[in-house]
Amino acid sequence: MIGGMQMNKGLIALAVAMALALGMTACSQATSDKAADTANSAGQDVKHAAQDAGQAVNDAAKATVKAVDNAATATGEAVKDATN
Repeated sequence: MIGGMQMNKGLIALAVAMALALGMTACSQATSDKAADTANSAGQDVKHAAQDAGQAVNDAAKATVKAVDNAATATGEAVKDATN
């Protein structure tokens, strides 16, 4: 009977170790999934920031063209007024 108890304790210890290993695997998978979600979210944030920056550069370029055009028009009118 003592040998049987030793075997049962060994089986119980093995079962506990396997259960803990499975639990750690599940935890590790959940952590891995969360890390992947975080990386995807960060990638989307970077993409949107780049799009916003591109739009800001485009808007600034349009404003610069308009300012240069207005300055050229004003200069032309000033020269015209000065020669009359």
